[in-house]
Amino acid sequence: MAAALKKQMADGIHDLNAQLLRTKSELSKGTVLDISHLEPKVGELCHNLGQLQPADAKEFESGLLGIIEELDHLEGLLKSDLESVKAKLGEVSERQRAHNAYGQNKP
Repeated sequence: MAAALKKQMADGIHDLNAQLLRTKSELSKGTVLDISHLEPKVGELCHNLGQLQPADAKEFESGLLGIIEELDHLEGLLKSDLESVKAKLGEVSERQRAHNAYGQNKP
């Protein structure tokens, strides 16, 4: 069982890293993405990790730390995008208020 679980861990780490790289690439292009599928993958890795003996789990330390770094980087990208969207919405709101105050023809 340990061998199968270790293979699942290795495959899961590889797949999640690939998905994180694709996600970051698409975000950098301005693509709107649904990333809700990432959370269950992380949960599955955590669950599988908890099933391993400590010595076996140690083998995956560097891969898991890499995922944490990628997730932190993804978080930074998302926060940056959020701030950009907030700024744009604020500008639209300001223009709308100005239009409402001054832009209407009054009889």
